Amino acid sequence: MPKSKEKPIIKVDKVSKEFGPFAVLKEISFNIYPREFLFLIGPSGAGKTTLFRLLTHEITPTEGEIVFDNMEVSGKLLGKQLCELRRRVGRVFQDLKLIEDKTVRENIRLIFDILKIDRKEIDEESERLLGLVGLNERSNLFPSQLAEGEKQRVGIARALVGQPDVLLVDEPTSNLDPATSWQIIKTLQDIHNKGTAVVVATHDEDIVNSLKVRVIEIDKGKLVRDEKKGKYQSNQ
Repeated sequence: MPKSKEKPIIKVDKVSKEFGPFAVLKEISFNIYPREFLFLIGPSGAGKTTLFRLLTHEITPTEGEIVFDNMEVSGKLLGKQLCELRRRVGRVFQDLKLIEDKTVRENIRLIFDILKIDRKEIDEESERLLGLVGLNERSNLFPSQLAEGEKQRVGIARALVGQPDVLLVDEPTSNLDPATSWQIIKTLQDIHNKGTAVVVATHDEDIVNSLKVRVIEIDKGKLVRDEKKGKYQSNQ
């Protein structure tokens, strides 16, 4: 586990999650620090997506505590607190959840309303995000008209609405060819370099092994590795 004098922005302390008789996560503990880039790895069913859902308060832990920047998010949250958490912790879903009958620009603008962000900011901020992910010239197209890598970029841009402190990205390269996968990772690195902590859940061994960043590994619901660098070999 990294040693840091800096205060973590997310603390996960002995968190377990059960769904009925099934224990998906078992006493997971780790910290995420501001402006950090790390990979979350492990085989399918290890609990990576469940962990992301816990960090964004879609579900709550059976046991343990999750703290985001002094906000305890393991239990009930008031509406205002939940809105703040969702604004400050952006999430790119594995299935992206793009709205098919809305254009790229409309998909992004919709999140401003959901997060109740001042409408005066919408036009300028939408254009900035489109530029950040290289989609200015594709902004009036619908998701069905986009390549898979472009759809992933829309999901990233949408998750960046509100300028979150932490970006959680779930399997961003799973359906992409190697060249496009690296383009997406480069985009995420650019976002990280602008000050956002980025957590990427992935099975992509080549990418994980090529970047000298922190790796957290979960297997069968348990944290089995937390280190700066190490070869990743999938169990699949």
